[in-house]
Amino acid sequence: MPIGATKIKSTPGKASNNTVAITTKTTKATKTTTGLKGFARFFRCLTAQPPPKPKWTNWAQNQFCNPAEIFNPETLEGLNEIVLKAKATGKKIRCAASGHSWSSSSIIEGGYLVIVNKLNKISAPVYSDALKSWTVSIESGVLVKDLDDFLGKHDPPLALPSNTVIDSVRYGGVLSLGCHGAATHSRTLPDLVTEVAIVDADGLLQTFSEAKDPEEFAAATVNLGLLGIIYTYTLRIEPMFKLRMTDTYPLLSDYFSTPTLDGPKLKAMVQSNDQTEIFYWPFNTPGLEAANDRIWLKQWRRTTTLPLSSSPVDEAFRKWAQGYQTQFGDHLYEFMAANPASTPFLNWLMFSAFGGKDTEEVLRTPDAIHYQAGIDNVPCVDLEMAFK
Repeated sequence: MPIGATKIKSTPGKASNNTVAITTKTTKATKTTTGLKGFARFFRCLTAQPPPKPKWTNWAQNQFCNPAEIFNPETLEGLNEIVLKAKATGKKIRCAASGHSWSSSSIIEGGYLVIVNKLNKISAPVYSDALKSWTVSIESGVLVKDLDDFLGKHDPPLALPSNTVIDSVRYGGVLSLGCHGAATHSRTLPDLVTEVAIVDADGLLQTFSEAKDPEEFAAATVNLGLLGIIYTYTLRIEPMFKLRMTDTYPLLSDYFSTPTLDGPKLKAMVQSNDQTEIFYWPFNTPGLEAANDRIWLKQWRRTTTLPLSSSPVDEAFRKWAQGYQTQFGDHLYEFMAANPASTPFLNWLMFSAFGGKDTEEVLRTPDAIHYQAGIDNVPCVDLEMAFK
């Protein structure tokens, strides 16, 4: 019988009519061929390469790109060389630091991506008679935390009047993208800039200040990375001060029930503080009734008379503990996303465990502003808006 042939056999008497049985005879050669094909498929699956990962992603992993080259310059000369190389090869340049922006400001396909993290030198602060203020010059890759520590060790100790809550971002991104601080009366962080130096498309260092040209200076300060590579910023700073930080938990309805009544009350409260933050998690009280829900209200006010509430050791321990809390929180958020029905109960449980008790502390400026450590442990996207 030929290889793979089919034999048809009629079997009378085993049913009311003849039953036709089809028997396929598989030879050793057929089994061998089938086995080789199966092994080939298995080998292809085993050796198949996953899709290539992008060369760069931001912190939240909502932006990614594949630049032709990634550079990590450490000096002004290094920046100059990168720009001249890009000019010679016709490549475009974008820059990134810690990658905490949710925007596409650092995205470049096929061009050069410059990571400024190693441009992290801080110059000694100087007092400007013209500005009647202390100033400090920093390279664009300086971390917020590193500048805080550096200024705190100066004699006299110095600080920025406002800053980001997160201290693991770098000033090149914070300032060039116009990020806000956490103070009521200081507007955005770029308002603290007195001078900015940028390496232009010819590799030359251009310096901008309000004294030279206010209009050019405004464009250069918040330049979105479009005018060149930012080399340094000079910031206005001031002597270290203390902030009295209070945490209270009033009813949601105390500030957000009747706009005509609560609006003026909310505005007066915000304007009376140096800094204000309001947080709201739904379902934070028993019974899951919105009328019973509370907000978390943080308020900061300067003080010159009250003593500090904690030592540097206390603050270090607090930040260490917060790091572990946020790691746990990240897993909890993932669980709630996968199990939405658990959200009301878990929100109530977490609010009961970590909130609800009014507290008051007096802290150094950086410790009060950067009150929450471990934010990096919870990757997220964000929607912000301004109320005027």
